[in-house]
Amino acid sequence: MSLNIANIAIAMLTEKTTFTYEVISHKVNLSNKTIRNNMPEIILLFNNFNITIQKSPGIGIRVLGSKENILKCYKHCENLIHKSTQISSEIRQNIISFLLLNSFRKITISMLERKLYITRPSIYNDLKRIKEFFAKYSITLTKSRKTGLSISSGEKRIRHCLLDLTFLMLDSQLSAYSLVPEIYQYLTDIVKSSDIQKIRKFILTTTKETSTNITESDLYRASLFIYIAFFRMQNQHFTSLNTSIEHKIKNIKVRNYLANHLKELSHFYSVNLSEEETIYITAQLSVYLNSQDEFVYHEFENPISTIDLTHQFTKHLNTIVKINNTKAFEQKLFPFLEKTIQKFNFDYDCYNPNTNIIIQRYPRLFKLASSINTFTEQTKYLTLPNDAIATITLLLAAVQEKQTDTITCGFWSQVHPFKKELFLNILHSSILHVKLIDIQSEAELQSFKGDLILSTTEEISTNLEVIPIPELINQEFIHLLNEKILDIRQEKRVSFFR
Repeated sequence: MSLNIANIAIAMLTEKTTFTYEVISHKVNLSNKTIRNNMPEIILLFNNFNITIQKSPGIGIRVLGSKENILKCYKHCENLIHKSTQISSEIRQNIISFLLLNSFRKITISMLERKLYITRPSIYNDLKRIKEFFAKYSITLTKSRKTGLSISSGEKRIRHCLLDLTFLMLDSQLSAYSLVPEIYQYLTDIVKSSDIQKIRKFILTTTKETSTNITESDLYRASLFIYIAFFRMQNQHFTSLNTSIEHKIKNIKVRNYLANHLKELSHFYSVNLSEEETIYITAQLSVYLNSQDEFVYHEFENPISTIDLTHQFTKHLNTIVKINNTKAFEQKLFPFLEKTIQKFNFDYDCYNPNTNIIIQRYPRLFKLASSINTFTEQTKYLTLPNDAIATITLLLAAVQEKQTDTITCGFWSQVHPFKKELFLNILHSSILHVKLIDIQSEAELQSFKGDLILSTTEEISTNLEVIPIPELINQEFIHLLNEKILDIRQEKRVSFFR
């Protein structure tokens, strides 16, 4: 079963009243045509769980089935989504951009439909985003019957665009690109291949022989830059360059060394560098080799990757505070540390935070976040500045607020279904940031794990605090209930620290 079917099914199962294909289309960001085409499989899926679809012309569609069966079907679809490797719109856009930048073959809308398993409207939406991305590099995207989709730009702009796109793709799981073998192989080679290490060693040797410095970030970018240049030449995707960039090479020693040794490296890749190609790569490398950033690259006696540093720091945090979802926290922390330590791109989520306000608001968390320097100083020989510590503080605060702001509240009642539904509607609309769960049976009541239980019956057997609901829910009761929830939230926030 495809990811689209699971997403459409969940969108339908969560509709409480009648709905139209247009409503579902907006929820799942797919065209009406895609939804209609998938309906036979969705109906078959629903039938497996004794769920039916009722269509009323002029009114809409309604899903009919017991709550238990609907919940089982929902859980089944949710599990499929988690296990699915089908690509997101962002991954699709990366794939299409990569294919256009390298022109492996004639690219048409029909070809993308078959390759990516999506409809034309979805592709057109992706192309709008891709045009915006290409525009940043002055690359024009055109479409014609004869050539299909194609781009027009100079080689330099294409390579810089491909360099930035590669960084974006490397931030994702490689399996997301498994539908396109050439891209999957390209990314796998970058991650695992010894070729990159050979290029890296060549650049470090150049810095040593020419008495220049290079930052960690520039070393990474320079290595990838040369890899992309050789990759495009190997695949015959090279266009002529303007040799006027030679004047950018200010360091004569660097220019002479690279001119003498760059061709040796290119022979390893079975690439014959032309004079203009040598000048272009030399000019670009000379920019990287003249970096004056304060974080200059040097070999470490005890090297450690940023991901290992992230794991060590998170493990340390967990001895002081309780982070329920450490994986989600690390997924936010790792890219931030990667960009901060490498210092090649400061475009992260919490750019330039107001450090003084953050320290005043979260003094304890800021002190806790500062402990990361114990790890960076020992393994990376650098001390993170206060604005970086402030950003880590905000990440911790977000974790704390996420764990405390949502209160899980059970609802237990054996009154008439109509009255029960009325109570639930009032509670849903009156109490904020509360996850209200309708407890259906005694077994669910005993196994329920939450913060409190609201009940129409005062005497029930449970270890959780029970708040009885009056026959008439008035504003005074709602006010008292919200105050109680605020108290629970504050207790959870304090309990974040061990």
